[in-house]
Amino acid sequence: MTSALPAVLPEIVLLSSACAVLLLDVFLPPSRRHWCYWLAQAALLSGAAIAVFTAGLEPLRHFGGLVVDDLVGRFLKSVACLAVAAMLFYSRGYL
Repeated sequence: MTSALPAVLPEIVLLSSACAVLLLDVFLPPSRRHWCYWLAQAALLSGAAIAVFTAGLEPLRHFGGLVVDDLVGRFLKSVACLAVAAMLFYSRGYL
């Protein structure tokens, strides 16, 4: 039996990074809020990289069949992370 952690690792990284960004935003002065932008970008790019590099070739089911780990799901996770990172990049002037 394989471990279920690699199947949900991109989500774990994104959720923990989102919590860190929100906490950092509360305590930083307005002049240093650009750190939140760069931390969010790093989290999104690392989530996409983890989704790509931990992908297996055969589809697996984890957590009683609630999580299906296959190449299409990994591809869609990485595309979603990259799309949000691109959206943040292009909207940097408005943040």
